[in-house]
Amino acid sequence: DDQWDAMFDLLVQYKEQYRDCLVPKRYQANPKLGTWVDTQRVQYKKMLKKIADIQHKKQHGETMDDNASEGSGGKEPPGTPLVGRLTQERIQRLQNLGFVWSLRDDWAKHYEELKAYKQIHGHCNVPARFADNRRLGIWVSAQRQQYKILQQQKHLQPGQVLVPAAIEGEEGAIPAAEGAVQAGDSATNSKARRSAPLTQERIDLLNSLGFVWTIRSRDSLGESWNQRLHELRQFKQQYGHCLVPSRYDANPELGIWVGTQRTQYRLFMRSKETGVPVTTSMNEDRIRELEELG
Repeated sequence: DDQWDAMFDLLVQYKEQYRDCLVPKRYQANPKLGTWVDTQRVQYKKMLKKIADIQHKKQHGETMDDNASEGSGGKEPPGTPLVGRLTQERIQRLQNLGFVWSLRDDWAKHYEELKAYKQIHGHCNVPARFADNRRLGIWVSAQRQQYKILQQQKHLQPGQVLVPAAIEGEEGAIPAAEGAVQAGDSATNSKARRSAPLTQERIDLLNSLGFVWTIRSRDSLGESWNQRLHELRQFKQQYGHCLVPSRYDANPELGIWVGTQRTQYRLFMRSKETGVPVTTSMNEDRIRELEELG
């Protein structure tokens, strides 16, 4: 109906502004939108339970209510809401927008904390032992570890699965599937267990923040920065400019790094103008090297 479409349009506007659909339940700028988003998740959860109950009855030969919907193949005409006002077409529209259906774990909470961290510091490189929010530092490390596992999975033989020993959620630890190839040592698994599984949807959300997936062990000495500068020189030799897209398929980390340098430069200059100390990786030498490159 028109009301649902109007709220969906507001969600589209929210995503255009914040790059995600994680509207807080108590969203002060628009309380109705926060409530509506929460309602979609509640109805979706009820829909999944309803479909599961119907499938269970079918498998056991139990009689189903004539009015029961099977989500697909039921007696209702196309477009009939499965639960509340949630039709299959609306579910698809929300999914195409990048809607997150389940917030059972703390992933969304930490993601919002990471957004706030970036607004202050200009980057997403939260220290593993971040004194102001220790859990956020652990969570960020866990995202990188799970991403590493996903990358390793691409090189496995057919049928093999690489997973941490367990993924811990609100309902306890979920054991790895039988026959799975275990990843890393106990310390590595411990980090990975602290976060819900990393989906492509979540990877995209983190990428939109400029999240750096690989932190080299000696990055504090500048090796990683110099490597990116070298890659930027190669980019300029090929294209004649330094305008690397933020989503550069040939080298995603370079695109993120270039965007980060611009943010760090603004922080550095603001600190210089106001005299207020700011934690930043930018300095006069790096500014000079980048300006000489163009």
